Amino acid sequence: MPYKREDKWVGCVKRTDRITGQHYKREQKFSTKAEAKAWESEQKELPLEEFLQRTVTGYSLAELVTDYLDYAKKRCIKKVYEEKVAAFQRLLDYPDFNPDMLIQQIRAEAVLKHLQKQNETRSGNAVNSKDRKNLLAAWNKIIVEVKKWKLDNPFDVPKFPEERKPRYVPYDEEDLEKLFDVVENGQDRVMLLTYQHTLARRSAILNLKPDDLNFHKKEIRLWTRKRENGNLEFYWVPMTDELAEALEDHMATLPKDSEYVFLNPETGKPYQDRRRWIPGLCKRAGVRIFNTHSIRHLSASVLDQNAAPLDFLQRLLGHEQRTTTEGYIHRLRKAKKHEREMINKAFKKKNKSPSPGPSVPEADNSRLRLVK
Repeated sequence: MPYKREDKWVGCVKRTDRITGQHYKREQKFSTKAEAKAWESEQKELPLEEFLQRTVTGYSLAELVTDYLDYAKKRCIKKVYEEKVAAFQRLLDYPDFNPDMLIQQIRAEAVLKHLQKQNETRSGNAVNSKDRKNLLAAWNKIIVEVKKWKLDNPFDVPKFPEERKPRYVPYDEEDLEKLFDVVENGQDRVMLLTYQHTLARRSAILNLKPDDLNFHKKEIRLWTRKRENGNLEFYWVPMTDELAEALEDHMATLPKDSEYVFLNPETGKPYQDRRRWIPGLCKRAGVRIFNTHSIRHLSASVLDQNAAPLDFLQRLLGHEQRTTTEGYIHRLRKAKKHEREMINKAFKKKNKSPSPGPSVPEADNSRLRLVK
């Protein structure tokens, strides 16, 4: 049934593919209600295949944004969803784009100009990993997977140059042990131990609930959305004896009705982010700054050095694919090898022919080479 939008009548037709169960909607503006109604009748009589081809021509950028954000809101955590909203807001703020334009009117040249403008004020890392990635994902999810329209993705533009700094991972556990020396309260000590012994991501630790702790089997259930479909899924990891004792003591200090294992003492609610906590401890401990993900790398490296099987590391890291773990461990080993090569190169003795001159006693000659 046509409806009024501002000064226009909008014809709206919804149809369903009985084979796939997929729903499709097409809208078009008219000057009169009668015209909109006649158009609706015509669209309902079309064969479904022809209706779908015509539907492409009437699908706007606003509809693409709305459909994708509706999908993302159900699938993504709040922070990721807000990143996607911000990416589309920046797109729509750019003069070459407006909500009512049809998707066929989106040009890769305009997208590139928009992202170049973003790159002037933000790093290439941010533009590539957030705006470009989210725009690409929206088109691939809605236009390709859901609508099944065979249209080129206008957001598939070249990436911008990035200056990525490798994440620092402590060479051994000594730096991490220094953090335990400066932790002030019991809860923070238990949280730090949980990071070290579970190899969990930050979101999994902050959202840990009492039901996720199985002291009888000595297991911890960790939740993640790091899956291809974005679903929230869980996996179990072993609970070490040291961690089990620490968590049991910690749980005894919490209110009986506490929904989370770790609570912000200032609010009595779970932490929302806490990105600066570990770097802050590093500064107090006087060690090079690293973060919670570095602890994940460090623990994986320690286990790998102790000959932990790859499938065990895969379960601990919560990787869905074995190849992800293989790449993860390969990067860790490569980083260690690179560090050793740098040290060897820096301190390697250079074999140079001695310059003519007065003889030097053997002991002094050795000392001089060492100083050099």
